[in-house]
Amino acid sequence: MAQQIGTALSVRVEFIEDAKSFDGVVDLVATGRSDIGISKLSQTYARLRRVRFSEPYVTLRHALLFNRAVIAREADGRPPAAVLQNYHGKIGVIAGSAYVDFAYKNFPKATVVEMRNWDAVIEGLMSGRVDAVYRDEFEIRRIVKSRPALNVQFGAAAIVDQQALLSIAICDTCSKLQQFINYHIGATKGVFTLNALLDSEVGK
Repeated sequence: MAQQIGTALSVRVEFIEDAKSFDGVVDLVATGRSDIGISKLSQTYARLRRVRFSEPYVTLRHALLFNRAVIAREADGRPPAAVLQNYHGKIGVIAGSAYVDFAYKNFPKATVVEMRNWDAVIEGLMSGRVDAVYRDEFEIRRIVKSRPALNVQFGAAAIVDQQALLSIAICDTCSKLQQFINYHIGATKGVFTLNALLDSEVGK
């Protein structure tokens, strides 16, 4: 996507890849070290105070991967959704990601456990440090698809009324660049969908 935008603008693209988190990518844009930030960034109120965002190039539902046995025990015969909707256990998220804010907002009774990256979050689930992990539907489905054995112990649930608007962060004063990128996203609408993204992972 970055290369496409650079080609359309007739400029060379320089990649800055030293951000340590998703919020770190926003920091690069907010402090003027980069013009745009592309890193599966979800729009949040806190981020919108610091940078502009493009129109979403893909919209994904929020999702959970959870320990079946733990949730079934707490459900006590009720559907698992009854526990997950009012979840009060330990929930793992990536530190510096939008899902830290999302978890505190959507699961106010849960204990939010921040971990350094997605591998650490999944390891936390498998080791029992947390009983559920929270991210977008793409990443939840991708981990289950790449590691089918997880289906035995863990279940996945999409949250139908919560969506992640994945967008490009743009410098706060760059209104013309924002307009240009929005045009590009509109012209390539439909290129980035959940199924297309999952299919693209097959050969990797």
